[in-house]
Amino acid sequence: MPGLPAPGDSFDSHEAFEAAVVRAVTPVYGFGVHPNGRSAQSARFQCNSKHSSPDACGFKLAGRKDARTGRWIVDAAACHFAHNHGARPEILADPSWRPKVYSAVARAALGLPPADYKRNKQAAEAAKKRKASELDHVGTAVRRDEQSLASTSASDATSTAVSANHRQLGALAVSPSTIAALPPPSLPGLSSYTYSPSPVNSASRDAGPPGPSFLPYLSAFLSALHPSLAPLAAPLLVAGVDSLDALVRLTFLDESMLAQLLTAMRERDQGVSVIQVKLLARLAFQSGL
Repeated sequence: MPGLPAPGDSFDSHEAFEAAVVRAVTPVYGFGVHPNGRSAQSARFQCNSKHSSPDACGFKLAGRKDARTGRWIVDAAACHFAHNHGARPEILADPSWRPKVYSAVARAALGLPPADYKRNKQAAEAAKKRKASELDHVGTAVRRDEQSLASTSASDATSTAVSANHRQLGALAVSPSTIAALPPPSLPGLSSYTYSPSPVNSASRDAGPPGPSFLPYLSAFLSALHPSLAPLAAPLLVAGVDSLDALVRLTFLDESMLAQLLTAMRERDQGVSVIQVKLLARLAFQSGL
């Protein structure tokens, strides 16, 4: 290899030794060399082709500093002059092509201008910030889409629930004449439906208060009869009017049974006024309840 330092060659400095190796290897093979294991008294340069076994190039030029003259001498015993690869295609296609070279000594040896490390660092930092900004923008867009989807889903669910409630309220908040026209439910006949205050009250005490799910609809129905009757919804719910079927059953009670129910309801809840009870009874029978 032309210009490659040979055993016994000497150099004024470690840098001069490195420059000689670079000028001999890089223009021929298209690979750089790197110092490896430098000390105050020894130097070693290896090929940059591959660094890891088993494919690492074994080329190695080593030298030692002569204590008497201070010059760096090529140490033949520590050198391996052969490469395990050929030249790079780029250098074969264009002899002026050079790989990336970072060492200031190597760049000077190859006639390359000094590397602008400050500019390279700034460019790398700018690219890093640009990438981070792009990732942040993507993350923000994803979060915005997720929030929009969640908001739309919640809105749809709310609309569905409100629509269902409105349909059920519409079935209950009807005029008294409509309630009177409802057909009897497909449950035990009217002859078997008799009111008994004691068992009802006892069952209510044992079972505890019924669930409130029917309360809004019962309140809507009473409000349709008369706005002042809405407070009777909770007492009626406790008395057993806790479903649409039970409400329809209520329409088939005769006057005496309805009076017993309302009296017992008032005894249980002192907040129920006589006026409300009488108004409910009057409106019920006026409408056919």
